[in-house]
This record gives sequence, structure tokens and C-alpha cells, in this order.
Amino acid sequence: MKCVIYLYSLCFVLISLAAMSNAKGSFVGGQAELSGADLDKAIELLDASLAKLGEIDGPNYKSVKVHSATRQVVSGSLYRYNVELSDGNAVKQCVVKIWSQPWLSVNGTQITVQCEGDDDELTRTW
Repeated sequence: MKCVIYLYSLCFVLISLAAMSNAKGSFVGGQAELSGADLDKAIELLDASLAKLGEIDGPNYKSVKVHSATRQVVSGSLYRYNVELSDGNAVKQCVVKIWSQPWLSVNGTQITVQCEGDDDELTRTW
């Protein structure tokens, strides 16, 4: 009898987790592919962050084409972009990560840029 109750409980938990994942497309803390208005907002964040990077000591990148973008809720929001960036001379395929913690007045945004062919990863925080 205890075994049957255990199996029913396990099935209930698994079905609940499956239902939660289907409601938004991912588990809490998991990456969610962005589209529509969410993608538009993420691209605005990307463009604003690249502009800020250029204002401080980073390169002046502009996004040319966003191939994909995801958001993950982890003590703020972690955005990941598969994007083509232009530095004014060439277009590079890059992965950009923006970790946003808007409640922090200092160091609430971190951007990381890794482009194909570049050995170093660029990371800045503001």
C-alpha cells in the first residue's frame, strides 16, 4: 500500500512539473527562447548595452543581425544572444551575454562578448 501511495505521489509530481514547463516553455531558472515583443525588448537591451560599452572603454559594436536570444531568470535576468556584430570594419559572429540586476545601483549590469576568431572574452560591468 505504501508503494502505491509513493508511486501516485511521484506521478503527481512529474505531471505537475511537466505542466509547469509547458506553460511557459521552460522550467523556472531554465532558458527560454525569446520571440515577439519579448525579443524586441531584448534587442533594445542589447543595443543599449552595446552603446554603453562603447561609451566606457569597450569597442563600438553595433548589432547587425540577431539570430537567436534567450532569457534565464537567475538572480536577475541573464540574456544570451547569438548575434552578428559590426565594429565599423568587419562583421563578426558573436555570443553576447547580458546579466541584468536592475535593483543594484552599482554594478547591476554585466556584458560579456565572445566573437569567433577572438581568443579573449570581453567582460565589463557597470
